[in-house]
Amino acid sequence: MTVKLTVEKSCKVSVDDMDFGSHGSNDGAVTASAKAYVTCTNGTGYMLGTDKTHDFEMSSNDTADAKKVAYTLSTDHPGGTSLADNGISAIGTGEQQALPIFGKVTANALKQASAGDYTDTVTLTVTY
Repeated sequence: MTVKLTVEKSCKVSVDDMDFGSHGSNDGAVTASAKAYVTCTNGTGYMLGTDKTHDFEMSSNDTADAKKVAYTLSTDHPGGTSLADNGISAIGTGEQQALPIFGKVTANALKQASAGDYTDTVTLTVTY
């Protein structure tokens, strides 16, 4: 009898939402963080990243006032190594790995923002 098994490389990802909270326009730079949870086959090298063409601007939910607020996402600390440019590289363990993602809105971007709610959707991809 021959017993056979093929284990294929695979990865799955889920991510927390990032909430910068509520701030006044003179509060200075604001930061937030979230985690991406990646599970890849043991020994599989992977990179978590974003679409390099994404504009990283939150849009106002007020359709009459299409204002935007720019922000950055980074891999090591707020305002640090760009997630879009470099991504996060790791090697799968077969277990879920929590990868931190840091966000920053500069004091200038906050100062220029009109009052209101702002949102953006970022697609994260895992390449392996």
